[in-house]
Amino acid sequence: MWKCCFTKTYEAPEVLELDFRHSSLIEVPADVFTFERTLEKLDLGSNQISDLPPSLFHCHELKELDLCDNDLMSIPQAVGSLTRLCKLDLSRNGNSMELGKKVKTNRIAFILA
Repeated sequence: MWKCCFTKTYEAPEVLELDFRHSSLIEVPADVFTFERTLEKLDLGSNQISDLPPSLFHCHELKELDLCDNDLMSIPQAVGSLTRLCKLDLSRNGNSMELGKKVKTNRIAFILA
């Protein structure tokens, strides 16, 4: 007697870019982490985000991260673990210039003003 079982596996689509600008967010949406293996560009600009969750730094394909015009007062050193990140916009946050100084890397182009 033969038993046959077919199972389908569903993977998240390969989303490369998410835009949450002007969405009145106070935190990074959980939807972002569904696409952490493929996400290359994330725009969280013009919200009220004050903290960045550790899981954000699992988005290892991220090349551009826009956090402008939020309520950030600090940025975790873990941002340095995003090895593909080449553009980080921290402008119009609490103290943008100080935020940028705390990130120790030469590969990222910062937008601070």
